[in-house]
Amino acid sequence: MNRIISLQQELSAFAVKRKKVSKASSRYTRAKTAGLFGIAGLTAVEAANLGLAGASLLQPAMTKSGNLTISSDKAQRLLTPQARQKLNSRPKHAYTYPILWINADKPIFGAADAQIEVTWEGNDYGEIGGAYVRRNLSNTTAFSKSSLNVSFTKLDKIPPNNMKDPREWPVVFAYDGTFDPWGNGQFEFQGEFEINAFGGLKFVRHEVKSVSLADWAISGKPEDYVKKKSDRSYTVPALPPDQKKYLLEQIGNP
Repeated sequence: MNRIISLQQELSAFAVKRKKVSKASSRYTRAKTAGLFGIAGLTAVEAANLGLAGASLLQPAMTKSGNLTISSDKAQRLLTPQARQKLNSRPKHAYTYPILWINADKPIFGAADAQIEVTWEGNDYGEIGGAYVRRNLSNTTAFSKSSLNVSFTKLDKIPPNNMKDPREWPVVFAYDGTFDPWGNGQFEFQGEFEINAFGGLKFVRHEVKSVSLADWAISGKPEDYVKKKSDRSYTVPALPPDQKKYLLEQIGNP
């Protein structure tokens, strides 16, 4: 009986301590709302509580034409059902940007060319829809003798520590591929880039290595033949009053 009473006392003390910690954590969380956009280093759970769900995968996209193969995950990040009930719909914007240009700056005679682009849509709430990678038909030639194989995979990453607005939470793609101009060697390449709901595009890394048997016949650097395109800047639109109200309501409820 004494052991039971002692155990009950320990559990009661733990419950009181936990309640104090919870209140302190709540006060700290609410303190972060003072600047609202002084919010930094959001965890995935915190970002979800602000109304954005984690990125989800759709049916992958696959393009095959001759010796060209491009496979890409399709990703989206939408409002949680609870947030959608609270917020009005906002206009969406479509974005399509080139990301890789194959056989670009110093074209190899007789080799095929390809421009690869990423396309998606976004809105002021930070939603991202239908993001995937494809070839640009107008700027891609026939891959009859050359070959290109590249895959794009969505990465699940924690929101960046320097993210001041939860709506900036990007979708991240990694890519890995090979380009063979003539059939006697190839360039191997890989990298990573991120996009956000406001048309932002940022390369995290881009690496190209030549493993060709005929390097002596190829001038320039490997990056001249598998070239990454430019980053795209963006502007975060003013926060609608209804979303600001929603954020203030939700941020104190992790």
